[in-house]
Amino acid sequence: MNTTSQVEKRVQLRLARGEDKAAIVAISRSTVNFVVEEDWLDELIQGSSHAVLVAVHGSLVVGFLIFVVRDDGVYITHMAVHESFRRCGIGSALMGKIKNEMQDHGKHQICMVVESNDKQCLDFCTAMGFRSVSLLSDYYGRGQSARLLCYEKQSMKR
Repeated sequence: MNTTSQVEKRVQLRLARGEDKAAIVAISRSTVNFVVEEDWLDELIQGSSHAVLVAVHGSLVVGFLIFVVRDDGVYITHMAVHESFRRCGIGSALMGKIKNEMQDHGKHQICMVVESNDKQCLDFCTAMGFRSVSLLSDYYGRGQSARLLCYEKQSMKR
């Protein structure tokens, strides 16, 4: 089993490329409620308003984060880490990259929606500095509520 420090030292973060699609789809199928489909990924990778960031360990894609930059901030739409690489710092590295680069886009806020019963994800986001700003009733149209979580980075004042 890899330790956190071993993986963190060898993980590379970069924008997704066409050859990453199969790995992203496989990770999404095993970890998230919404499966990322290859057709949609094609559009994202080819430069739509969304961006796809991947974490690569050796030659293996071990995690991904999909986000969009809007007028009012950065929105994370999907994030997942391969089962074998959870709790090794991959999610923190992906989230850290977005947090560090959001001001490059002139933004000071990151938001995401998480199912209310996804305790593991909610705990992770809280540890990353996100706070719950609202409860979204029946968000997914199947009676399940979700939480809107936001992270705000204070602007640098000189």
